[in-house]
This record gives sequence, C-alpha cells and structure tokens, in this order.
Amino acid sequence: MFAIVKNNEIVKMGELKKLFPNISFPAGGPGTKWLADNGVAEVIYNARADERFYWVSEQQPTYNQSTKKVEVGFTSLPKQLNDVEETDESGNPLYVLVYDAESQSMVSSSERLVTKGLKSNWTAQVKQTANTLLQPTDWMVIRKFEREIDLPSVTATFRAAVITEAARLETAIAAAASVEELIAVVGSQQWPDK
Repeated sequence: MFAIVKNNEIVKMGELKKLFPNISFPAGGPGTKWLADNGVAEVIYNARADERFYWVSEQQPTYNQSTKKVEVGFTSLPKQLNDVEETDESGNPLYVLVYDAESQSMVSSSERLVTKGLKSNWTAQVKQTANTLLQPTDWMVIRKFEREIDLPSVTATFRAAVITEAARLETAIAAAASVEELIAVVGSQQWPDK
C-alpha cells in the first residue's frame, strides 16, 4: 500500500496500480528514486490488537517526515471481561423481551438481559471444542454402558485428556483478572491429538 504525499499532506492512498492507472511498472515495481520524485510514500500499519479481545478502530493515517512513510495506527479498548446485567439510562434493570400473543406486542419477561463477557464466551468455546473432540467416541461410551463392552485404553486416555484440558482452561478463564491474563490462557490451549 502506498500514498501520494504533497507538502507533507496525504493526498491519496492505495495500490500503485490504482494511484497511477496509466503507468506500467516493471515486475519489481518502481525504484525508490521514482517513488520519491512522484511524492509516493510507503504505508506502514502499526501492530493491531487481537479483535477477539479488543474493540479496535483505525486512526487517521499520518505522514512521518523523518521516515518518509505514512503510518496507520490503531486505538484499542479491551472488551468486557465479565457478564453485565443491562440497565436503562436511569439504572433500572432491563429484561429479555418476549412476544405476548394476547396484546400482540413485546413485553418484558422475568429473565434479566445480560450481555456476555469474554469469560463466558471463551468458556463456551472451550466446551464446544471439548464436545467436538469427544463426539466421535461418544458411541463407545454409550456402548460401554449399554452392552458392557470396554473402551479401548487409547480412547479412554484421549477422552480423559480432553476432559482434563477443558477443566483446566475453564478454571483458568474464570480466574483471569484482566484481558491480558485471558489472552495468556487462551494461548495456552493444549488439546490432545486424536
């Protein structure tokens, strides 16, 4: 990605073919002299936070005179770690709306409206992963209880390892006190091979 810069102001950004549609560039692209002569600067994107854990927004590109490059930064805000029971502007609790056939309108139920936080979402994902790993051998467990046919030891060992890893992750997720700690837990997943 490149930018056309005039008087230290970014005029336009894009790929070279779009910035200069009537020019055929050699396979390796134009040389640095041509780029400098035409006010073209390389666009550098700074590190971007993981959007699974942060709300990320792109900042306005800025031209760095010392490096002669256009830099694009990002603003990152951590997502909510824990579940939040929602309230209205006055602080009154909000409830899940359900359809009432009699009045033909939406009415509040007795269930609180809760926005799930990262911990709940990642715990659900761990459970889903464990279930996905265990599902192909569930029939063997059913067979064991219905017909008393033993599980192969490799299957029993695998299933125990999946259950142990799921329990470890769920405990660590619940104990995470910050988004950074949660990221470390998620990065430490060690699911067993089948």
